[in-house]
Amino acid sequence: MNFSKEDGLFDEFVNDFIEDVASISDKFRYKNIIGRSRYWKDKLIEKIQFQLSHLDIETFLSEFRISEAQDKKIGELLISLLTGSINDIEKVKLNVPDNILDKVKQKIVLFDGDQTRFIYQEIDKKVITIQGLSGTGKTELLLHKLKDIYTSKKNSRIIFTCHNKILADSLRNRIPDFFNFMKVEEQIIWNKRLWCVSAWGSGGNPDSGAYSYICSFYRILFSRYSGSYSDEVQ
Repeated sequence: MNFSKEDGLFDEFVNDFIEDVASISDKFRYKNIIGRSRYWKDKLIEKIQFQLSHLDIETFLSEFRISEAQDKKIGELLISLLTGSINDIEKVKLNVPDNILDKVKQKIVLFDGDQTRFIYQEIDKKVITIQGLSGTGKTELLLHKLKDIYTSKKNSRIIFTCHNKILADSLRNRIPDFFNFMKVEEQIIWNKRLWCVSAWGSGGNPDSGAYSYICSFYRILFSRYSGSYSDEVQ
C-alpha cells in the first residue's frame, strides 16, 4: 500500500520487488515450475485506488482473494521463497492435490510460520524439541537451521549428531549437497567449524563422535558404550 504521494517511487519499488522475487525463483529453479514473472504477476497483483478513511481491510482482502487452485499454489511457492522456506522444487511441483492426504503431504513440504521462525530467529531456549512422523521434514528443517547458523555466525562451531555411524555418514554426504543447492559460497570446514558424527565415537579419535569430542575437549575420562572398559584421554 502506498501511503505517500510519490506514485513513481512506489511503482519502482513494486517493480524491483517482483524482479527480486523472479531472480530468487530462477536461482532455485522455481521458474521451471511456476514460469516467468510475466506469467504470474498479472494474476497475483491487483492495483486499485482507495481512500484510507473508507478502507475496510477485511472487505479489501476478500475482494481480491485468489480463487483458482493453481494460482493459490503459485502464491504459496512465492511466499515460501520470500520467507526463506526454500525446498527442492522437484519434490513440490505445481500440481494441485485432489484428495486430503496429498493436500496434507504438500502442506508438510512447505515450512509454516513456526518452522520459518525456528530457522531465522534467535530462540531463547537451551533445548528445542522437533517432533514429527517419518518424512515430515525434520532433517530438512535442521539442515536449514545449520546453514543459517554456519553462514551468519562466522565463529560458530556446530556438531550435527545422530544415533549411529551409518546415519551420520549419510548426513555428512547430504550436507554439502544441501549447501550447494542453497548456493552457499562458504566452504565447509569439517572438524573445525562443523562436525557430523555419531553420538558416541571412540576414545582414540576425538572427531568420531559427540561424546568423544566432549571428553577430549574437557579432558575427562572417556568410557566405552559397552561399559566393559574405558580409555583415559591423554
